[in-house]
Amino acid sequence: MYNANNAEEVKGQGLPSDSVLTGVIIGLKDGIVQDFIPESSIKTWSGSVDSPAIDLTIEVMVDNKSIKLSQLFTYISEDGKTKYTPKSNLGKYKTKYSKLPEVGDQVKIATNGDGFGKVKLD
Repeated sequence: MYNANNAEEVKGQGLPSDSVLTGVIIGLKDGIVQDFIPESSIKTWSGSVDSPAIDLTIEVMVDNKSIKLSQLFTYISEDGKTKYTPKSNLGKYKTKYSKLPEVGDQVKIATNGDGFGKVKLD
């Protein structure tokens, strides 16, 4: 339960630092970038916040504890098709995993020194 008087900050996402872990995509939402990023981050977003995007929810098990993280992938929507470039995150995902992201996919999660993780695309 929430307790403002007994709280502790945790670095990163609770994932071990500098690691490669296995995760499973448990959710995939479609929308536009601004649907998924906090308003405070819109100014620092490098592309258009109106670009079509999918937000992946990935579950990673660490020490029998479920940790969920999300990652955003933009794409191009044209003539009812989902299009992507080879250098985009979707293009890199397709190269690494031989398919586009779907719920149930097992993916590798690479963490940095602070324990923040993202889908390994190289």
